[in-house]
Amino acid sequence: MDIIYSLFIATTLPIALLSLVVKQEKARRLLLFFLWGIISYVLSLQVNRLIFSLTGLGAQQLSISTGPIVEELFKMLPLLFVFLFYFKLKAELISLGMASGIGFAIQENFQYILSSSQEGLQLIYYVVLRSLSTCLMHGLATAMIGYGIFLMSRAQKRIQPVLFAFFSMAVIFHALFNLLISSSYHILGTMLPAVIYLLVSLLMQKDAKKHQDI
Repeated sequence: MDIIYSLFIATTLPIALLSLVVKQEKARRLLLFFLWGIISYVLSLQVNRLIFSLTGLGAQQLSISTGPIVEELFKMLPLLFVFLFYFKLKAELISLGMASGIGFAIQENFQYILSSSQEGLQLIYYVVLRSLSTCLMHGLATAMIGYGIFLMSRAQKRIQPVLFAFFSMAVIFHALFNLLISSSYHILGTMLPAVIYLLVSLLMQKDAKKHQDI
């Protein structure tokens, strides 16, 4: 566990220092949300361990029940902050959510790599697989919440059910991924985030091109 916290400090401190000298505001916000994602992993880890000690739930049970709720809640917190206090940045909420989720996943990867018994090419394959599946899942889930908050910001009234709906969708997506990845359908679970990521990217590019043509 000391190694995890050492890696946490080794990652967050340089990013925090870098954010102080980055002049481009949008790039700085992405860095800060990425940094928060890393921090949110450590916070979620402590809460999940507390739930584990109080309930006696196994790791797999936690991963499809309270775990996704805790993790998505921590990852989304700065999105709410932006929505409440920096309303003009609402259009960036999707990319900022993605940054928070990816930051979370990278810190989580450290723990899985350290606990892995694989070596050499097998370990590299394992890391690549996690990067294309779990990392994308975390990024997409938080981006989904960011999109929900963006829709709220466009409404004439702040409709809390919209936020709850997208938060629930993110939690279900997260839990479904964890369930698939630990079942006989693990190949489907591994491919799911990458497929969704590609579809979303294509739709965003198509939308951007449409607005350029207008």
